[in-house]
Parts: sequence; structure tokens; C-alpha cells
Amino acid sequence: HTSRLFIHSFILGLSTALFFVAANANFIKLVPLSNIPLAYVAAGAIGLLLVALFKFLQRTQGVFASYVSTLVLFATITIGLFVLYHYKVLSSITLAYTSFILIYPFSVLFVLGFSGIGLRLFNLSQSKRLTALVGTGEVVASIMGYMLVPILAKMLPGLEWLFAISAVVIFASLVPLYSIRKRAPVLNAANHVKQVAVQW
Repeated sequence: HTSRLFIHSFILGLSTALFFVAANANFIKLVPLSNIPLAYVAAGAIGLLLVALFKFLQRTQGVFASYVSTLVLFATITIGLFVLYHYKVLSSITLAYTSFILIYPFSVLFVLGFSGIGLRLFNLSQSKRLTALVGTGEVVASIMGYMLVPILAKMLPGLEWLFAISAVVIFASLVPLYSIRKRAPVLNAANHVKQVAVQW
């Protein structure tokens, strides 16, 4: 399971790095400094709602389903932002605020979901060691993603295309997850025993 979790972590890290760069580039370029605290307040409020929803899904649907739902929701929102902006339904400033506000809430959900998968697959002592180890895939991919962005920026018509690529990549991260579930029936069970402590 560790190799597949590492691959998932790597792909997820690449996706979030692309989203993070696109979101921050637009935000820094378009949003006045005086409005940044408001964006963080909005991110916190949305984060509380998303974490509450995540806790409900984790309690009723299990660790695997709640984590997959989070990934699919993020990818769907990301591709939606790209499409709406590309067809000029969404303004540049709205895209900047929306994408920036979503970064931190979803980052927290990804950590919670990934940790939950680790707790289901490994015992407590293994989880402390192996979850951190496979999680380094996301760190490595993030560094690569940041290095890749300047190259992609020269090839793409606009930075908004990074959102589209990010969505496609995050859907790809589901492949190793489902591969793990086939080999670990425990992920199919509702999460009634081992739960991640969800805190904001």
C-alpha cells in the first residue's frame, strides 16, 4: 500500500501546486493589500463549513468515500472556475478571490483525508511512521510543480489553464486510491472505529 499511497500523494501534490500558483498569482496581481484579511476570514468561514461536511461524510460514508468526495469536489470546482472564466462568465477579480479562498480549506481536508486513509491501512505505530513517509511524495511533487510552472506559463494561453490541468491531475490521483481499495477491503467499511480527530 505504501508505494500506491506515495504515488497518490505525489500526484496530489502536483495538482495542488499548480492550483496554488495560479490562485496566488491572480490574487497578488488583482487584490489590494487592504482586502487580504477579508479573504482569510472568508477562507476560515468556508473552511469551517467544509470541515463540518467532511466530518459528516466520514461518519456516515467512511474514510475512503469522504476523502474521494473531497478530491472530486475540489476537481469539479477547479474545472468549473476554469470554464466560467474561460467563457467570460467569471471576472478576473472573482476568480482571484474564489481560488485564493479555497486553497487553505481544501489543503486541510486533504491532510485529514490522507491521514484517515493511513489510519485505516496501518496500525497506530505504523501510521505515525509510514503516513509521514508516503506524504513526502506531495512535498517532492510540489517542488517539481513550482519549477514546472514557468515552463507551462510560456506554453499556455493564460494562467487560468493551470486550473484545468490541476483538475485533470487530481482526477488522476484517484487511480492509485482505488487500486489500494481493491487490495484493502477495510476501506470499504464505514468508519465507526478509527476516526481522524478533525479540528480547524
